Amino acid sequence: MANPEHLEILEQGVEKWNEWRRTNPDTIPDLGMENLSDAALTNANLSGAILINTNLSGADLTDADLSNANLGSAILSSANLTNANLANANLTKSGVGLHGAGSYSANLNSADLTNANLNSADLTGVNLPNANLSGANLTDANLTEANLTEANLTEANLTNANLTNANLSNANLNTANFTNANLSRANLTNADLGSANLNNARLSDAILLNTNLKYVQFINIEANPEVLEEFQKFNFNPEHLKIIMNSGEVQWGEWRKANPGVQPVLCQANLSGTNLNGIDLSNTDLSRADLSNTDLSGADLSGADLSYANLNGANLRSANLNGADLSHADLSHTNLHANLSNAKLTFAKLSGAEMYYFSNRDDGTNHTTMQKADLSNTDLSHVNMKGVDLSGADLSGANLSGAYLSGANLSKAKLTLANLSGAQLTNYLLVDFYTDHEYGNMITNLREADLSGSNLSDADLSGAILKDANLTSANLKNAKLSGANLYNADLIKSDLTGADLTDVNLSLADLVETNLTDATITGCRIYGTSAWNVAMNNTAQKDLVISKEGEPVVTVDNLEVGQFIYLMLNNTKIRDVINTITSKGVLILGRFADPQRKAVLDGLRDKLREFDLLPIVFDFDRPTDKDYTETVQTLAGMSMFVIADVTNPKSTPLELEATAKQFKIPFIPIIDISVDPRPFAMLVDLQKSFHWVLPTLSYESKEDLLDDENLKTYIIDRAVAKREELRTAKSQEPEIILIRKKSAVAPPS
Repeated sequence: MANPEHLEILEQGVEKWNEWRRTNPDTIPDLGMENLSDAALTNANLSGAILINTNLSGADLTDADLSNANLGSAILSSANLTNANLANANLTKSGVGLHGAGSYSANLNSADLTNANLNSADLTGVNLPNANLSGANLTDANLTEANLTEANLTEANLTNANLTNANLSNANLNTANFTNANLSRANLTNADLGSANLNNARLSDAILLNTNLKYVQFINIEANPEVLEEFQKFNFNPEHLKIIMNSGEVQWGEWRKANPGVQPVLCQANLSGTNLNGIDLSNTDLSRADLSNTDLSGADLSGADLSYANLNGANLRSANLNGADLSHADLSHTNLHANLSNAKLTFAKLSGAEMYYFSNRDDGTNHTTMQKADLSNTDLSHVNMKGVDLSGADLSGANLSGAYLSGANLSKAKLTLANLSGAQLTNYLLVDFYTDHEYGNMITNLREADLSGSNLSDADLSGAILKDANLTSANLKNAKLSGANLYNADLIKSDLTGADLTDVNLSLADLVETNLTDATITGCRIYGTSAWNVAMNNTAQKDLVISKEGEPVVTVDNLEVGQFIYLMLNNTKIRDVINTITSKGVLILGRFADPQRKAVLDGLRDKLREFDLLPIVFDFDRPTDKDYTETVQTLAGMSMFVIADVTNPKSTPLELEATAKQFKIPFIPIIDISVDPRPFAMLVDLQKSFHWVLPTLSYESKEDLLDDENLKTYIIDRAVAKREELRTAKSQEPEIILIRKKSAVAPPS
C-alpha cells in the first residue's frame, strides 16, 4: 500500500509535491498499489518513486520525471507521457514482489510517450500496443519480449536497444534508428520499416512477412540468409551496377534498348563522382543512392526514383527530371539548370542549389523548368530561383523566406501557408548569361497563384503579376508591392499593414475586411474594387483612379469614397435609389423587441408602402450597449421625415435629441397611451426648441394608428406640409456676405 503521508502531499497538487521532494531529497516516495487514474501530474517529480501496481491509466504525466522509478505492474494505459523522463525506469515484473502483486509487466496500452526519454529503461515484457513512441529516446533500452503491436515508433531512437523476441507486428517504424539494435527473433510482420536505419543491427531469425523495407539502410546487418534475401530485394542489383560502372553512355543505352521491360535497380548504390553525362536513367530506382559530385548533365532521369538520394554537388545541367521523385533528396550545391516539370521534391534539401536563369545554346532552354513540380514543405530559404518556371507548382508549406525569385513564373502555383517573408520577387533587367546581351524586362508571374494564408511579410513583390491570385488571409505586412498588378485578386482578411501599394492595379480586387493600417495606396487604380470593413488607420491614400482603363481619368483621395462616387457616376439606378430615398424614405425609430411593439412596426411599414413610401427601420434593441447617433443621423439625412416611437423609451431619446438638433426635417413622435400615457420630458423640450419636431401623435390601439385616413392625415400630410414649410423658409433666408479687413500689424516696440 502507498504511504498515506506521501499520498496526502500528492493530493495537494504537483507544486506542493515538488516542493516536498526538494526539501526531502533522501525520501523515496511510495505510491504503490494506489489508484491515480486520470491524475494531473504534469511536471511532477516522481524520480525513484515506488509505483508498483499503481493505476496511472489516463493520467497526464507530460514532462514528468519518472527516472529510476519502479513501475512494475503499473497500469499506464492511455496515459500521456509526452516528454516524460523514464530513464532507467523499471516497468517490468522484477520489482513486483515488494508488494506481493501478480507477475505482470506494466501495461502502457495506447499510452502517449511522444519524445519521452526512456534511455536505458528496463521494459522487458512491457505491454505497449497502440502506444505512441514517436521521437522517443529508447537508447540502450531493454524491450525483450515487449508487446509493441501497432505502436508508433516513427523517428524513435533505438540505438543499442534489445528487442529480442519483441512483437512489432503492424508497428510504424518509419525513419526509426535501430543502429546496433538486437532484433533477433523479433516479429516484424506487416511492420513499416521504410527509411529506418538498421546499420549494424542483428536480425537473426526475425520474421519479415509483408514487411516494408523500402529505403531501409542496412549496412553490416547480422542475419541468416533468409532474412538477408528479403533485404536484398530492396538493394541495388549488382548486375545493373556492374553494367553502368563498366560501360559508357552508348553501351548502357544499348543494354536499355535490349531490355525494355527491365527497370534498373540502383538503390543505395555508390555512384559518387561518376560521369553519367547524357545517360538514360529514366524510371531507374536510385533511391538513397550516393550521387554526390556525379556528372548527370544532359541525363534522362524522367520518372526516376531519387528519393533520399545524395546529390550534393552533382551536375544536373540540362537533365530531364520530368516526373522524378526527389523527395527528401539532398540537392545542396547542385546545378539544377534542368527540366524538373512534375517532379516531386517534398522535403528536399536545396540550400546553395543553382537553378536561376541561364542560357543554354544547345537546346534553347534558358531557365530551370519546375512546372507542376511538388515542392510542398521544401526548404528553399535564400535559394536563388531567378527566372525559374514554377507555374502550377505545389509550394504549399514551403519555406521561401529570403529566396530570390525575380522573374520567376509562379502562375497558378499553390503557395498555401508558404513562408515568403523577405523573399525578393521584384522585376529585374535580365542580362544574358554568356553574352551580356540585354534579354528583356522580366516580371515575377504569380497569376492565379494560391497564396492563401501565406507569409509574405517584408517580401519584395514590386511589379509582380498577381492577377486573379488568392491572397486570402495572407500576411503582407511591410511588403513592397509598388507597381504590382492585383487585378481581380482576392485579398479578403489579408494583412497589408505598412505595405507599399503605390501605383498598384487593384481593379476588381476584393478587399473585404482587409487591414491597410499604415499602408500606402497612393496612385492605385481602384475601378470596381470591393472595400468593405477595411481597416485604414493612418493609411496614405490620394490620387486613386476610379475610372476604367481607356476612359477619362477620375481620381479621389479616399478608397471608400471612391467606391461611392464611381457608383454614382456609372449607375443610374443608384442615383435613382438615392433620389427615391430622399423623396420617399421614412425613417422609423424605436425599440421593437416587445411583440406588441413589433406588430405596430410591421403594420406601419406595410401601410407606408401602400402610400408609395420607403420605410427604413432602426431598432434600438439590437444591440443595446452602443451609441448609434452617427448612424441615425446618416439615415435621417437621407430621409423625407422621421417617425419616432417613444412608447417606453430607453436610449431612443439620446439619438433623437442629437438628430433633431442637427437636421431640419419633420420628426413625428408616436406613443401608445394604453402603455405609456405621458411622453418623456426631453421630448417636450425638443418640441419647444425645434418646430420641426411635431406634436406627439397619441393612440390607444394599433387599428386607430393604422387607419388609412388617420395615417394620411396625422402623419403623412403633416410631415409633407412641414417639409414644404422648411424648404420655403430655407429658400427665403437672406444671404449675407461679410468681408473682414485684415488687422494691421503693430510695429515692433
